[in-house]
Amino acid sequence: MKLNPIAMATLTISVCALSACSDGTGSSQKQATVADTIQVAVGTVSDDADLLHNANALAWQRASFQRKRETCSKVLLALHERGNLPVHDLNHTQLKLLSDALVQQMNKRLEMTGTATQNQDTFEHVKVSTTLIEIIEEKDWLIKS
Repeated sequence: MKLNPIAMATLTISVCALSACSDGTGSSQKQATVADTIQVAVGTVSDDADLLHNANALAWQRASFQRKRETCSKVLLALHERGNLPVHDLNHTQLKLLSDALVQQMNKRLEMTGTATQNQDTFEHVKVSTTLIEIIEEKDWLIKS
């Protein structure tokens, strides 16, 4: 059976995350630590005008795939540089595959719904960085320290 590259990258992250050691803290405390870690990493991403991490979901919906992938790549790279991404030698291909997988998840989560007015009401206050945090936490793509 042959896995596609995105499935392989996701499997690599999942296996590495499962092998990360537990610190014995409670679940809610772990969630706060994970969210803080990701938020700090997201905050270290340069304030490049082309990035979407500080934008709302409406900007994400209008953005090009390349812009979305660049944003996800920079966030994942920031996590890796902080030692929070469970991939030891993150190369360009792995980063691209992980970013593509994250963009796909973001697109699903922030998919346009209803009329233009309903979509506006639903997504104008949803931050891209918050959604990134939620997805990364749900996927266990983080070394929990």
